[in-house]
Amino acid sequence: MLASLACQPRSRFEVATYGFDPDLCGIGSDPNGSLTQAGLRVPKAPSGPAGGGAGVIGARYLFQCCTVRLPPNRPLWLVGMAELLTMYEDTADGTPPIQPVEKLIGRSGSGDPRYHFVDATVSFHLRHVRSVPYPLWANQNVLTSQSFVWRWSDSPALVFETATFAAGDLNYNGTPDNYLTLTGYTPPWNGQPPGVDVGGFGTFNSIEHPWDNPAAQAIEPIEMSGPGALVLYASVWQTNPGARGAVTWPAMMPADPQLPEVAFASAFTSAIYGRVGGKLILERKSGAVQVPRGMP
Repeated sequence: MLASLACQPRSRFEVATYGFDPDLCGIGSDPNGSLTQAGLRVPKAPSGPAGGGAGVIGARYLFQCCTVRLPPNRPLWLVGMAELLTMYEDTADGTPPIQPVEKLIGRSGSGDPRYHFVDATVSFHLRHVRSVPYPLWANQNVLTSQSFVWRWSDSPALVFETATFAAGDLNYNGTPDNYLTLTGYTPPWNGQPPGVDVGGFGTFNSIEHPWDNPAAQAIEPIEMSGPGALVLYASVWQTNPGARGAVTWPAMMPADPQLPEVAFASAFTSAIYGRVGGKLILERKSGAVQVPRGMP
């Protein structure tokens, strides 16, 4: 006769942000010529008030960084997470060959996890979306393309309600080859990440769990049950290098090594938010071991 469950072994898996990166055109990121890289690229068009001038996007960009569907009656445990945010400048200013430089914000051991440009911010939002949207196929937007999806995506994407592109940046189907060239954008849900707060991480504004430090990514396990989806969103207000002013250091004081993000912005005066993303680490039951009564 068998006793009740003696132990419940679990398997662990990760869901991380990978997305389209046009900087990989011509070289690829793997032997298959993929154009995906860690994180989602943030469009260069700056955020600002509506009517803020040519090229200014009057909204925050909403990124659906990680999505995990939650099956009913089969709980998952969220045991870790991470956030990714970078500063970026193409020193060739878009003229091929491009010469990008990039800096990880809040790098473990050498960086400020709270850093933001003086005119820009990024917030992260871990939400349980209980009623997952199912946009009708007939309503799918022609602008949906790689890593750029209308309203909802099960894979990492910049989600949008409306968007505009110059005619020359659309293919014969009216679909953009590169969403980074957008000239207009509005987010779905009025820019408010849907769902309810998970574990007190519903909204936070700094790199709490550095992407480059697995030892700092563990959290107190949170049990998650379906229906719905567990989603890590990021909301980005993109900087405007032409309006924010340059960072200058006093001649008598060298750049402080404890302020690497500020030093980067000082050296690369056209730097913007480059990419954003995250990681969710989960465990699930992988089965149950039943032990005969009386055995250890």
